[in-house]
Amino acid sequence: MVWGCFSANGVGNLVFIDGIMHEEDYLRIIQNNLQKSAEKMGMLAPKHTATIVNKWFDQNGIEVLPWGGQSPDMNPIEHIWDDLERRINRKGVSSLQKLKEELQIAWNRTSLDTCQKLVRSFPERCRSVIKAKCGPTKY
Repeated sequence: MVWGCFSANGVGNLVFIDGIMHEEDYLRIIQNNLQKSAEKMGMLAPKHTATIVNKWFDQNGIEVLPWGGQSPDMNPIEHIWDDLERRINRKGVSSLQKLKEELQIAWNRTSLDTCQKLVRSFPERCRSVIKAKCGPTKY
C-alpha cells in the first residue's frame, strides 16, 4: 500500500506501507509526512475519517474538507494512482524493492501540469456528483 498527497503545487511525500494500515498507522504517516509534504507543496493537505486522525488535525490547527473516505469520483488523486499504475506496468517490475523504486521515480515525475489540472477539475467534479445524485460520474 502507498500513501501520497498532492496539490496544485505538485506532489508531496510518497510513503510505502507494509501490510494492512490501521488508524494508528495512518496517524503516524500523517504525523511524519503531512507537515513536510505541505511545506514542500506550499500548503496543507488531506483528510482521513479516523477519530484519532481528526483529533490530531484539530490539535495541530489543520482545517480539512469534509467528505466521505470512499469517494473516488471526488478524489482527484485516484487519477494519479491510475497513471502510476500504467507507467509501472510497462516496466515489468519483478520484485517488491524494484516496484518501490519505480513508484518513487514515477511519483517524482508526476508533472506540475497534471497536478494543476486535477485541482482545477475539482469544482466540475462536485457539480457532476451533485448532478448524478452521488451516483457514478465520468470521473
